[in-house]
Amino acid sequence: MDAEIFIIKSLFVQNTIMLIFLGVVLSLLIHAIIKKRPKHTAVFTIWLALVLWFFNSTIFGFSAVSVHQDGIRLSYGILSLRNDLLPLASEWEVQTTNDSILLP
Repeated sequence: MDAEIFIIKSLFVQNTIMLIFLGVVLSLLIHAIIKKRPKHTAVFTIWLALVLWFFNSTIFGFSAVSVHQDGIRLSYGILSLRNDLLPLASEWEVQTTNDSILLP
């Protein structure tokens, strides 16, 4: 069985947002370390932890699904630590969160 990859359109946007946030916080942290400002270093270290926590929280759903012989691989984004591999026999269903949209 060849791998089939279905990529949600927001994958590149999501990864870009993740990398921009990480880049900004890391650059501010490095700047604070170079200027020897311990309070700023502490603040930006906390911000770095918050950014990494936020992108690994349940707010971000998976961005790509690949199906191959090993199983179903869920990719949550470039900064996510919770990418997962599910067995092929696992049950799944597609859900949408657009239930609150009222159409005439």
